[in-house]
Amino acid sequence: MKKLFLLFSVSLLTAVPSLAQMQQAFFMDNTPVSRTYNIAMKPTWGVYVGLPLSDLNLGVNTTGANFGDIFFKENGDYVTIFDDDLPDSRKQKFLNDIKDEVLLGTDLRVTPFAVGINFGKSSFGLSVSQRLDVQSNMPRTFFEAVLMGTDAVADGTDMSGMSLAINTFTEIGILYRRQINDHLAVAIRPKILSGTGYVEINGNELVIDDEKLAVDITGQIAGAMKLTIGGDGKYEDIEFDDQSFGKNIGFGVDLGASYSLNKLDLTIGVNDIGYLKWKENAAALTGTGDLDIDEDEDVGDAMEEALYLTSTPKSFRTSLTAVPYLSARYQLSKAVSGGALLYANKIGDSYKPFLTLGVNLSPVRFLETAFTYTLREKSYTNLGIALAARLGVIQLYVATDNILSAIDHEQANAFNVRTGLNFLFGQRKALKAED
Repeated sequence: MKKLFLLFSVSLLTAVPSLAQMQQAFFMDNTPVSRTYNIAMKPTWGVYVGLPLSDLNLGVNTTGANFGDIFFKENGDYVTIFDDDLPDSRKQKFLNDIKDEVLLGTDLRVTPFAVGINFGKSSFGLSVSQRLDVQSNMPRTFFEAVLMGTDAVADGTDMSGMSLAINTFTEIGILYRRQINDHLAVAIRPKILSGTGYVEINGNELVIDDEKLAVDITGQIAGAMKLTIGGDGKYEDIEFDDQSFGKNIGFGVDLGASYSLNKLDLTIGVNDIGYLKWKENAAALTGTGDLDIDEDEDVGDAMEEALYLTSTPKSFRTSLTAVPYLSARYQLSKAVSGGALLYANKIGDSYKPFLTLGVNLSPVRFLETAFTYTLREKSYTNLGIALAARLGVIQLYVATDNILSAIDHEQANAFNVRTGLNFLFGQRKALKAED
């Protein structure tokens, strides 16, 4: 149970609600990464090949707590709030600073291979990506029990509503873009998905009252994450096995359209419509328990003693989180363009709007920079920067959506970094044709 229970705490340390990390991508006009999300955008090359790492994208986002609440310096060394040697006064400060509910998430995408080719009015592309999404919801009372111990929390302490979902899968996308006329273009990217592992846990009831712990959880598990339960209904272990491609299949699609009028480009689309069907090692989980607890008993140990698990083999389906977007871009001069991106991202159970303003500078053909400013829920200091440099056919890029978080991480609650290497062929010819 400790390994299973630790997944909740580890989600803090890998916290990456799943923010679609696409702010910089929309404003890096002459890089293949700009078409990762904005699929209807016109290519500025003849052929590109992404090897050995076309795109690495890691995002971190928290709501209800800052990074500095979780990671900080103590006696000259960086530690986490879960460090056993921390004084109770420091743990209490953490509890005073966070909100009643802390939402955490991870969005990691690794694309080792991608290729694209442009034939006149038609463009084709193929990409292979490995994706990891982590989402968790933890009430403040959860941290109280974990950090201060069961003897320090009041009777009636309710940790219900705690949840965790981890989803990792492989994505193979095939892109087709068609220029309908001088103004309108449409694009579609159907995707084959192969699930690697999935685990979902929902704490329907988790209450400490009158020196008793009442537990009622439900969940689902499949793929590489295999749960072992003893004959007495007690948790024994959770294993992470290798999974071959194709055991848990799903399908998805990205849709987009663009309209150009003189120097103005408008795009609209939605990414990640789709689902995964989990069959391998798939099971529905239920767990209940009611246990007398000692005053100084660790909450994880108490859950392990209290919980009786039942695993029922059962296939299930999970959905991708669709991300709709709308963007506008205006070419101010040959070397300067500016624009805005409006999109919605799911945080918890509801969608929230995000707005990014950006400017792209291309002073010379081998160098491109982008600067962005993003307004997101209760966060107004998200200044981003991106840089793409070319040496012959080789293009290397790096970007972040919140450079201030690197300077003052303690006050930050969102961070994104991405980088990649691509080989571009025929870009100079394409750019000259546009001129």
